[in-house]
Amino acid sequence: MSFGRIFRELREGRGLTRAGIEESLGLMAGTVSRWENGWEEPEEELLIELAHRFGLRVPTEET
Repeated sequence: MSFGRIFRELREGRGLTRAGIEESLGLMAGTVSRWENGWEEPEEELLIELAHRFGLRVPTEET
């Protein structure tokens, strides 16, 4: 399963909007749409921030 599909399911499951996520993270409009459609993926630092916001564990080299 792609990042975009997983992200969309997490976002929709929590009742969050694309625009709301973009605003809370200071992203340009359309960024989340590009992720969900597989055109782009977030940089590692932002990916870690997203994981924390969604309450997901971020694997490290030690785990």
